[in-house]
Amino acid sequence: MQNNYLIQSLQLTYSILNLVRTFFHMPKKCNVFSNVSDASKDEIFEKLVCSNNSLVERITSFGQSTPKGKWLKQTKNEWVILLSGSATLVFMGQKPLRLKPDDYVFIPAGCKHRVHSTSKSQRSIWIAFHFD
Repeated sequence: MQNNYLIQSLQLTYSILNLVRTFFHMPKKCNVFSNVSDASKDEIFEKLVCSNNSLVERITSFGQSTPKGKWLKQTKNEWVILLSGSATLVFMGQKPLRLKPDDYVFIPAGCKHRVHSTSKSQRSIWIAFHFD
């Protein structure tokens, strides 16, 4: 009987701590490689942290690219690092940039660019930081 009470108390305490962590943004350990989405059909964009003027997201790609003839042009600066896989970025008027794990690129706001290719043999995982 006493063990059941202890177990229920611990479960309740754990639930309350998770709620407090959620509402008061207490530090929580996470791993960028855990619960990675499949991305076999579509590229996946997952918000990790955001504020009024910045966003950190995990991007998972698996063979996706920007449609031919389309250029991306963002309103915020972007710093992106490739953690796994491979990718090729193209900036208007420049030679393609081939990226491997640990390569990063700063993309100024308004800079026209496109993702020419991402690895078809393994997931490409990126971390992107968007900011003013």
